[in-house]
Amino acid sequence: MDGDDISLPTRLEREVEFLNNNPNFAFVSTAMILFDDNGDWGNFKKLNEFPKKEDLINVPAFCHAPCMVRREAYLAVGGYTVDDRLLRVEDCHLWFKMYANGYKGANLLEPLYKMRDDKEASKRRTLKARKNGIYVMCIGFKLVKMPWYMYFHLVKFIMLEIIKGSLPKSVYDKLHRRNLNLIK
Repeated sequence: MDGDDISLPTRLEREVEFLNNNPNFAFVSTAMILFDDNGDWGNFKKLNEFPKKEDLINVPAFCHAPCMVRREAYLAVGGYTVDDRLLRVEDCHLWFKMYANGYKGANLLEPLYKMRDDKEASKRRTLKARKNGIYVMCIGFKLVKMPWYMYFHLVKFIMLEIIKGSLPKSVYDKLHRRNLNLIK
């Protein structure tokens, strides 16, 4: 959790309750409300409650910041991998490692977390971060042995990342609020 984000009062309780009642899941996340200095401006509306490995192409398949992971699963996959090619996408790589090792995650669809997403956040969406995202998707697909037909989605993902990385910042910022399945 980042220091400028807000965990809603029942988040931890609801996540612990879910994991206690669902031992077949190794981790759980929640939907998020996005805010900036002007207040709440959107929330994730399209998260799959019980993502399959094919859903890992959807970014985010899991909102990283509010995620709660079982210790034994985290340790079994070696935790986060430290590598310059994974900067800004360590979470996506972790989800691929989890699924490759037979662990599954879930999303609570109720937003229980508020994430700051302002002009400073958009500065971190660099071309290098997009390149790292493409790298993680490519190795992740191999890691989970993604079915052949999913590689068409991978090509689409790569093309979109290149296009988004090439857009002027002002255009990207407008699309970011609309295109990530966000609503006010």
